[in-house]
Amino acid sequence: MKFLIYVTFLVSIFNNNIFSSAPAAHQSLPEGVHQYLNNLPKIGKPVSENPAEKSRLITNYLLTLGQYPLNIAGRDTVENKIHHCIVHQKPIIRIMPGFPVSSGNPGKIPFSDEHSFSLGDYVALRTQQHISQEIGSIHAPGSTLEIYQDPYIDDLNTVSQHKLGRPLFSEHRMKSYQSGLCSAVRLLEPQVTLGSLNMKQAYAQDQYRNMKVNLDEGCIKELKLFVEDEIDHEDINKAHEQKRFQEVIADPNNGLPNKTLDELKSDKHTKRMLESKLQLRKHKKDAALILAQVVYVGREKVATILRQQAPDYDDKLRMSIHGNPRSVEAKIKTPMIVGSNGTPGHNPLVVTQAGVKLASRKELKTSPHTQKSCMVTDLKLHYLEQTVKG
Repeated sequence: MKFLIYVTFLVSIFNNNIFSSAPAAHQSLPEGVHQYLNNLPKIGKPVSENPAEKSRLITNYLLTLGQYPLNIAGRDTVENKIHHCIVHQKPIIRIMPGFPVSSGNPGKIPFSDEHSFSLGDYVALRTQQHISQEIGSIHAPGSTLEIYQDPYIDDLNTVSQHKLGRPLFSEHRMKSYQSGLCSAVRLLEPQVTLGSLNMKQAYAQDQYRNMKVNLDEGCIKELKLFVEDEIDHEDINKAHEQKRFQEVIADPNNGLPNKTLDELKSDKHTKRMLESKLQLRKHKKDAALILAQVVYVGREKVATILRQQAPDYDDKLRMSIHGNPRSVEAKIKTPMIVGSNGTPGHNPLVVTQAGVKLASRKELKTSPHTQKSCMVTDLKLHYLEQTVKG
């Protein structure tokens, strides 16, 4: 009996405290990151070893992190899954799609393609590792976050190339990001892992390629605003203008003088004629709508693939960066950076002495920041440091 208790104790230490001593790989992190990680929410201790008490405590912890009321619709579904894992001494697996690549808009993520996987992404993974450790502190089999990467990024690039003359994400940016993600996850296993299902292969199957999706106009309207912000930068604008110009002059009856684009723009009269023909704003909004639809359809297909093909899906907790504010029946919102809205894929991490936050595009324009980097093993991770005036 004493031997069994000792073995259980060792398993708990392995599952929950594998990084608690802050190995050298993590000691080079900025002080603000250490402050943030040290102050992440704790789960508390159960008043008994009763599985119902533990499942209640873990459910409350996850709901609080997602900023839900504790009596939200769907709570029973979440708590029952957790209770089942506790009773059967199984790890509590959280499953989440995400982490495909960071924004290609330099006004949002000012880091190069080479360093597209940033410190913000790494700290988001450390946040999820902390959640796994906290759950493991009261449930010896532990907890793991399984990440399944969104496979519809190629669809976005295809549409963007066709409509705007340039892909949203360069091949180098995508490969660099995925390489950084894989390296980071290897440091954080077993509390954070990559899911075993190959999402790209599943997404390419005919049953999903040809899957009909009913569009939610309200969601697409919100996504369109997001996409419009995403494609609002100089590189896209230049490529789009050049593409529209080529389309217009391909018509022999275009009505424009036989001049180059720059020549037409340099003259006030021909510039107005050119603007009338190109209609850049209208075409860009049309492209944003199509891209928003691609995102919505892609998300719906990913959700279906996970339900149908992810191993033991029904026993796992479906997590989400966004979630449903009215119910956790289907999925639960989980934070990337506690205390900040957004994701490090679209909002860069700003580090201060006191902690970290994700910066909005407006904050980047109005507040001075210095770009810096730190090393985690062989990963060079970029971040922003708030510049102190005076």
